[in-house]
Amino acid sequence: MPRHLLISFNTGTFFLKRFQTAFVMSKRHQAIADELSKTFSAETIKKWEEMVKTWDKDKSAPNPYAEPQCSKLLCLLRGLLYLIKSLATTLQDVRLELAKEEAVNAARGVLPKHKITLTGFFFAAFDIEEQQ
Repeated sequence: MPRHLLISFNTGTFFLKRFQTAFVMSKRHQAIADELSKTFSAETIKKWEEMVKTWDKDKSAPNPYAEPQCSKLLCLLRGLLYLIKSLATTLQDVRLELAKEEAVNAARGVLPKHKITLTGFFFAAFDIEEQQ
């Protein structure tokens, strides 16, 4: 077989395998995206889709794919708040668990380094977040 035909044949096989892999992964990612979409309200999904359409037409519009910029602490607090809400755990349950943990630490002689405990700090931050 001439060399140029052999290279062409191998390249075609290579791209066919890549295409098949991409197709399978596309289906897999779509299924994951569909499952994730079920966790959001229809209103949130519609708002997101409108943001994407707007950004596709006008790249000077806010980028819906960009990671929101926030301080590490604020991002941590938002993440904790989301986690608390998603687990259907009440804030009171979290407060109780943190208080138990602080009591165990106090019994072991581990005292807070600051005037306000970590629990107090988190809940003060949650209060500030709710006020905004």
